[in-house]
Amino acid sequence: MVQAPFKKLTLEDFLALPEGETAYELVDGVAIPKVSPQFFHATSQKNLLFLLDNWSQGRGRTLP
Repeated sequence: MVQAPFKKLTLEDFLALPEGETAYELVDGVAIPKVSPQFFHATSQKNLLFLLDNWSQGRGRTLP
């Protein structure tokens, strides 16, 4: 079976896609479903924010 050539999405094409329950992100012209963060990701983000927050005291603000 021969596959048709794949046409990458432009930003305009991506933004024109209908919205649904699944959120997508545009990666190299392909709409990729976003994956919900899991425990390891959330824990890593919390720890990194804690470190950056301590470091930035008097320098500015840090947000997730």
